[in-house]
Amino acid sequence: MNCALLNSFAFVEGNFFLSAFLFLFFAGSGASIRWRLQNLHLWDSWVSTVFVNIFSSFFIGLLVAANPASEVVTVLGVGFLGSLSTFSTVILQSAKTIEDRDHWLTVLILGSNVVLGVLFAYIGLRFG
Repeated sequence: MNCALLNSFAFVEGNFFLSAFLFLFFAGSGASIRWRLQNLHLWDSWVSTVFVNIFSSFFIGLLVAANPASEVVTVLGVGFLGSLSTFSTVILQSAKTIEDRDHWLTVLILGSNVVLGVLFAYIGLRFG
């Protein structure tokens, strides 16, 4: 897959300061979107957290399949999609279920996020 949008980031290659600026911009954007979604109380359930992580994993798979420059993967994959995904929320939800001694739910939360995340990243790779 050779996406025109990813090719438009070609000017970032080798430019450390521009890459760093774009990384911070996209990381802030992803975190801001996640924060706004959390304020809509979409994170009250662990199931909604799984869906956001699946979304991010799928698009990370698509991004890697496009084989862009490493700076593009860092800026978009780690910066935007990494800050949009909610793996820190998974840990908090798991810690709460451990405190509540609900071990089956803990395994379900962790297992679904890891297994479905990897599965959807793979699907993204295959579609790319």
